[in-house]
Amino acid sequence: MERKILALVIALIATSSFALYLHNSPGEKKSDEDSFLIWNLEKEAIKALSFSSEKLNVEIRASDDGLGKYWTVKTEKTIPKKDLENPNHRHGPIDRDITLIEDNETTQVRTKEFLLGATGKSFLDALAPLMAKAKVGRIKQDKDEFGFNTPVGRLSIRTSSQTRRYIIGKKAYGSTTRYIEDEGGQAFAVDARPFERLLSADTSFEEKVLFVRQPEELLSFRIFGESAHVFRYIGNQKKGYWVLDGEKEESLLAKNWIETKLLRVASLGFVPKTLVPKNLQILLEFEMEIGDQNRKIKGRFLKKESLMRPLYFLQSDKLRQTVKVKNSEVEDVLAALKTLGYSSRN
Repeated sequence: MERKILALVIALIATSSFALYLHNSPGEKKSDEDSFLIWNLEKEAIKALSFSSEKLNVEIRASDDGLGKYWTVKTEKTIPKKDLENPNHRHGPIDRDITLIEDNETTQVRTKEFLLGATGKSFLDALAPLMAKAKVGRIKQDKDEFGFNTPVGRLSIRTSSQTRRYIIGKKAYGSTTRYIEDEGGQAFAVDARPFERLLSADTSFEEKVLFVRQPEELLSFRIFGESAHVFRYIGNQKKGYWVLDGEKEESLLAKNWIETKLLRVASLGFVPKTLVPKNLQILLEFEMEIGDQNRKIKGRFLKKESLMRPLYFLQSDKLRQTVKVKNSEVEDVLAALKTLGYSSRN
């Protein structure tokens, strides 16, 4: 009987100790007060960021123009040839008009350049400031346990005054924590989720929104052809409607064109400046007024004739680069405009 009681006590002590260990382990964050500041970095101070790994290299650079600050991204993705030979593999076909390709016997490197989108911006937000769930300290031995001998990758962040470099280690087992190590050999346990986004930067960081995220953010849309057409939003973000050419009554055709045609146009990829086709035909020129400080942004849809099928592109001040867009979506936009009495210049 005494042995059973003793065994029960030991089991309770062991269970309590293990629970306390999990509660206080670096992989678990108890509250904001338990966070440790690694670098009091500000997002606007980031000039450049680079990440290098075995399969993916990423470069993010800050720029500024009349519309404000923005970031451009260049990625290099190494893909095994055996994956490319599989028609069901997620990498899919190659568009040689907009993708730079390097080949060797076993792998292929795809290079992309694009504007940083919402997911990429949230990654930068997560770095500013750079916080840790816990400070691990110097790891002199057993670096393999933290993944520092065979890291996931290496991260470099540059501001106008300094550059800091980090080794990105492995995730802590059963948690949302990942280990990183700075140049001084100090290790930290950080939130793993932002770094998961970084590992798919070639697809997840790209700007996908060509106009606005919500119809209400677009205050007006002016089209220039043989005659100018103006679509204007009346009301507020909670309730409003679209009118056409200064009319007072709601235009269901305008609403349909804006919300189900124009805003549905999606990016098929940004085109590097050196690969933008020559002699593009202008299909549609426009000026849109956006709710963000009532900015007015100009743009145009373009067409490139091809033996197989035409190619369609979009250029605008907002995007700052040429974007390839889907044929059927652009043709839907133009077809819907004809029902509104629009005729193009060509």
